[in-house]
Amino acid sequence: MFSFFKKSKKIHTDKILVLGDSHSRAFSFNPNFFPIFLGPGKEMNFVNDKNLKLLEKSILRVLKTFNLTADSKIILYLGEPDTRFYLAGDWYPWKQEELELDENYKEKVRDSIIRYEKLLDTIIGKISNPIIMNVTPSRRTEQNKVVDYFNAKLAELCSTRGFEFLDINNSIYSNDEKVIQDVYYLDQVHMNTRIQVLVEKRLMDLAYIESPAYSKTELTNEEIQGKYGFDKRFGCYTLKA
Repeated sequence: MFSFFKKSKKIHTDKILVLGDSHSRAFSFNPNFFPIFLGPGKEMNFVNDKNLKLLEKSILRVLKTFNLTADSKIILYLGEPDTRFYLAGDWYPWKQEELELDENYKEKVRDSIIRYEKLLDTIIGKISNPIIMNVTPSRRTEQNKVVDYFNAKLAELCSTRGFEFLDINNSIYSNDEKVIQDVYYLDQVHMNTRIQVLVEKRLMDLAYIESPAYSKTELTNEEIQGKYGFDKRFGCYTLKA
């Protein structure tokens, strides 16, 4: 029977794929990277088995569109939403007050790591050598305690399984307190593209890329915070009067 439908040709790219939630935007505007937004962090996380399945499905759909080879490099940039959920159940990063930690956050983080490993087991046949990006910090010191614990457990997992763990947080944290430096700050949750400088340095050390290609192409923290404020009603930035 004649088919009117043709199989779509798979994408071939030499760029490093960056798969994540909204944090993947930090890898925009750089020819070394192909950032892919898998979906919102409220769904793309490891806080329960349902969301794990959504994440697995989303990643597998993406991978099917690429002509992957043994040389393909893929960064998984996941986990930050978990650390937000485990901050006394609070999701909203624009709240400035210090919030208490969920007293069971370490147990919940360990459960997240178990689900992370299940994800890796699901996709390992598609990805020969995934690069696991650490969870980057926020402006909230209490959340960063969860971030640090999550990363410690994630590093253990990567060491045990032989995966490359890409940890840049020591360079992101300020020297005087456990929050992000202004130079990497985009908003209460996200890093700006400046973290590419740190990532590219690591990738060059690993011989995954030949040269850096970072180019400043977005507003600086001062420009954003000086001209815009966060509107809780609409969940976005609005121009200040």
